Amino acid sequence: TWSTCIHACERAEQPKLAMKVYGEMKQVGFAPDRPLYGILLRACGKLGNWRRAVELFDTMKDGDGGPPDANEYTYLISACARGGE
Repeated sequence: TWSTCIHACERAEQPKLAMKVYGEMKQVGFAPDRPLYGILLRACGKLGNWRRAVELFDTMKDGDGGPPDANEYTYLISACARGGE
């Protein structure tokens, strides 16, 4: 599945590839679920891409993935810290 592939990329320290696969997933019309948002936020943190992390977090929060929990907040804070924000 898309989620499995993205998760494998993120765990293999390939966050750019994880984000690329996510882009392809969106292009073909698949929406991420809540666990995938957490994986994507971690990938953004590894890239230091805090802006993309905030975008994903807001999308999730606005209904796509359900309300964020403590883990997603932690991943967002980590992405912002690594990105210098």
